Amino acid sequence: MKLLGEKKKGIEYLYFLLLLLSVFLILIGIKQNKVISGFIFIIMGIVFIIWGIYLIVDILKCLKNIIVYKEIDNSLILNNRVIVSVSAIDDVSFINARSKSIVWKWGTVIIKYKGQIYKCKYVKDCEKVAKTLMKLMYKNEL
Repeated sequence: MKLLGEKKKGIEYLYFLLLLLSVFLILIGIKQNKVISGFIFIIMGIVFIIWGIYLIVDILKCLKNIIVYKEIDNSLILNNRVIVSVSAIDDVSFINARSKSIVWKWGTVIIKYKGQIYKCKYVKDCEKVAKTLMKLMYKNEL
């Protein structure tokens, strides 16, 4: 078995920073003298806290070994749950994680297999992993 895609380390700290900024927004809202602007800061802080908790839980649910290749039967194990035959893969693509002006190296690898779409999120160096999967896919077609 060969590890093709692993989870990017340290992403949860990025979203933990979002939680801290959200608490800061709530504190600003509480300290505001104007009722409407303070209320808006508090609502924004609560929304960002809920969003940050959702993202952190989603990241922590993700296993370390996201995509594993088994040479014996020429198949992939995705998220330690789904077994996919490499010869039956229709398409492989990737989406890098990005913010306004930053494009990160980690992201999502999308595998289309027999009409179904499997998304493997938080993959370290997702472009390299997708290219490796494409090489495996085309090697089996020859």
